[in-house]
Amino acid sequence: MKRNRFKQDNRGASLLAVLVLMVVVSLIAVVITKITIVNIEMKEVERGTKKNFYSADELMERFVRGDTARTTDG
Repeated sequence: MKRNRFKQDNRGASLLAVLVLMVVVSLIAVVITKITIVNIEMKEVERGTKKNFYSADELMERFVRGDTARTTDG
């Protein structure tokens, strides 16, 4: 008789369903946060790369013109 009683009792099923759903939502939130952090880091690298490229380009332009005067970038 006890086996039959457990099959019909659904009191803990909603709690279990909510916990599983919260775990899934939390995992999705963690993944989205990680993707955002990686994207921000990639943008910082890209910004530094562009800065270095244009700095080197400016120096090459000076070299081609024969301008050897040094300037300081404050």
